[in-house]
Amino acid sequence: MGKFYLTNTHKFDKSASRVIASSGFEKNKKISINKIVLNVFKKKLINHENFFIDRNKNFVAVNGTLIYKEELGKAGLRNLLKEFNDKNISEIRENSIGHYVIIIKKNEQISVFCDKYGLYKVYYFIDEDRFIISNSYFSIVEAIENRELDLFALFEEVINEGCIGRENVFNGMYRLFGNEVLEINCSKNTIKVSRLEYERYPKLFRKNFDNAVRDYAHKVKYVLSVLSKNFKNNAILLTAGLDTRTVLAGLNSVNMQYKMMYGISKNPNQITDKEDLEAVKLFSDKYSKELYLMDWNDPCGPREIPDELFYKLDKGIGLISFTKSFLAELEGKIPNYPDLFFDGLFGETLKTRRWLEVQLFKKRISFKNLVKRYSLSYDLLRLFKDKTVKKEYIDFRVRKLNTLAREFKINLKNNKFDSDTFNEVRQIIARVTDNHALNIQNDFAFSLSVIGDLSLYEQSFNLPFKFRKDCKFQAKLIKTLDRSTLDVPIFTHQSPRRIDKKYNLVKRRITLWEFFGLNFLMPSRRLLTIFKKLSGRKRMEEKYYAQYINILKKDPIFSRYFNLNKIENLQLLDRMYTYSVMLRKYYYS
Repeated sequence: MGKFYLTNTHKFDKSASRVIASSGFEKNKKISINKIVLNVFKKKLINHENFFIDRNKNFVAVNGTLIYKEELGKAGLRNLLKEFNDKNISEIRENSIGHYVIIIKKNEQISVFCDKYGLYKVYYFIDEDRFIISNSYFSIVEAIENRELDLFALFEEVINEGCIGRENVFNGMYRLFGNEVLEINCSKNTIKVSRLEYERYPKLFRKNFDNAVRDYAHKVKYVLSVLSKNFKNNAILLTAGLDTRTVLAGLNSVNMQYKMMYGISKNPNQITDKEDLEAVKLFSDKYSKELYLMDWNDPCGPREIPDELFYKLDKGIGLISFTKSFLAELEGKIPNYPDLFFDGLFGETLKTRRWLEVQLFKKRISFKNLVKRYSLSYDLLRLFKDKTVKKEYIDFRVRKLNTLAREFKINLKNNKFDSDTFNEVRQIIARVTDNHALNIQNDFAFSLSVIGDLSLYEQSFNLPFKFRKDCKFQAKLIKTLDRSTLDVPIFTHQSPRRIDKKYNLVKRRITLWEFFGLNFLMPSRRLLTIFKKLSGRKRMEEKYYAQYINILKKDPIFSRYFNLNKIENLQLLDRMYTYSVMLRKYYYS
């Protein structure tokens, strides 16, 4: 990122400094203004400028990845400080590329804000006249003295892999949203939360498919050409799917330098596919690019989680199941360490979801249907012991999604959305669940999602369902950027796929099981279970299930609310175990 914290309390300053230092950050810039302390830490493995101060003692600090008006580092920071005022934040964002938090002081006010959709995660805690702001999750947690648990927020973190609103597991701790600015008065030592209105680019391309592809391809090339000017040592984490292939085609279209990377894991929580690896090797040979294979093999099952590991993973604790090897690669095993990481994050905004195609007999979709049939599904609905708690949790998620959809100015009718706006609604969830790795990579080097960059991310919301259907838009975009990337076989969602002459992704037909929401009865699913038993994999996984469940039965919350023996998802059990360890440290004791 690296890391930062801003506080007006000596106790918070001391604890945050300890947490961040324990996670491996060393180089920092510390400034005190009256009782207010700002501590900004640099990324761990690359040299970069993330702080600039002028002769009037005004300053700007940045964490994450930010290119302002096509300039990285001191030049961009100088321009940003010169041009900023508290009325032009939208303009600042429109001239920026990346995911970031900006801490900027002009005269007697410090303003803190993040990228428009909060893809770079920042948290804050305000207790009467005391406050702390940081992108270090546990720096905030440790600042809260009498911690009270938000039970449904905990359920969101465990079941849905993240809280979709501002709230967090502990009451009083909030995630900074893109329509919020934290304003600190340095002379009065006070803080207030100001709100901006979410503004959307005009909706375009409702009719002309080819114009939509051309315009989007042009924007991709512009973003990547700016990045190419500022970064020479780059790496793309590649798979055989369409999302990373889109980014790869974009890199080739601007002749950007890069090497390829792929992670290999046999951990049941994070098994990687041999088809992906074979495709990545073909890409490497085709374009004569260096390929580095990362080792992501960690033992499965419950294990010790020291404080330092929590601090390093920060809010990405969903990655805990293959943490040591994952972090070992990021901490320096990768040769010729890249300055900038790419991946295919948020590429799914360019296509539809299979679930949506099943729903099309309905003109509009309710948030309750989304929560029960998409976000939770049958397997997860069986989790709850108490039907009343299950209903309350579903209602809680429905209310939050409805409220946030309105806040993000998503077009609704009678509290329902249609196929054209589904992806925009889905991104309320995805923005929380899908970018853990991006935030962690920013601790070590620069990292951003090309499709998640503001101009491309918001533009994708303007694509109607008929463009996205069967991945037609994404396939044509890839062809426009670099047709040769489609020569390598496509493997996505554990299945081989192909593109037809009209650039539609050829998919299997929707089954009756899916149509009626009875996926758990699908013959293919039953056959998979039988295959696992015959191969011995099921027996191996059952050993880990037993280990997790025996420990979780002693947890006062998870044993009380969940049918642990009915859980068929190792990743879910692993998240429960991880949060159980966290609760023992910060709540139960």
